Amino acid sequence: DYRGFPERDYQQICRGLHDSLTNPARQYNYALEIKDIMVSGKLAVARVVWTLTVTPHGAAQPIVSREYSMDVLRKQADGSWKIVRFTAYEAP
Repeated sequence: DYRGFPERDYQQICRGLHDSLTNPARQYNYALEIKDIMVSGKLAVARVVWTLTVTPHGAAQPIVSREYSMDVLRKQADGSWKIVRFTAYEAP
């Protein structure tokens, strides 16, 4: 969930990410700052600040936004962790 946008399912999120990341007109870069993580069994909650930098090809300056997020992760059978739910909003 992202404030101001309609709720999307897994396929819609994947399709949107794919379309954005393969768009030759822009380059995307995400960086993250983990504020804290709480783990309980196979679930974890992470408070994160994501910084998105979008650089349109030929642009003099990139577009930078910071997003606060609460991500819920589930431990997978192979020991890795995957985000299964998130709520995010643009930083003030």
